[in-house]
This record gives sequence, C-alpha cells and structure tokens, in this order.
Amino acid sequence: MHSAYYRKRGIKDIFTDQLNGYYLNVNFEMNKDRLKDMLKHEVEEKLNTIIPDIAKYKHIAHFNRGEAMSKYTMEGYCRNIEKILIGENAK
Repeated sequence: MHSAYYRKRGIKDIFTDQLNGYYLNVNFEMNKDRLKDMLKHEVEEKLNTIIPDIAKYKHIAHFNRGEAMSKYTMEGYCRNIEKILIGENAK
C-alpha cells in the first residue's frame, strides 16, 4: 500500500502535518532493510531542515504542549467517561 494510506490511519484526528510535526513519507509495505534505509533518510531530511533554524519550528512544541494541557488532562478524561456512563452524546 502507498504511504498515503498510513496517513489516514492511527492518530489522523490529532495530527496535522507541519502543525504537530512532520509526516514521514514512507511505504511500510517494503522489505525491512529498504524500510530502515528509507526511514533513516526521511528522518535525516526532516532534522536537517529543522535543526539549523530551530527557533523557526518552536511553534510546533508550543502548540503540542497547549493541546496536551487543554485536551488530555485527567479531569477531561474523567468528564468524558462520565458522559459515556450517563449516556450523554449517545448516538
């Protein structure tokens, strides 16, 4: 399958390319050695872009921290469980 397929699975609802980080354009269907080489190349390419101008990319870290602090707290988790238990947002 093409790597774009993998962009549609997993954490797509909480990850946006260049906002939360950077997609690695990798085809996971290839053999292990080729996959390892491709991942290494993709990671090196992204790091070579980011590291020389790290200040330009700090917004990603700040955005992710803000998202985590506002959306993924113990209180929020408990509220969501409570809603499930009492039947709110039932479909």
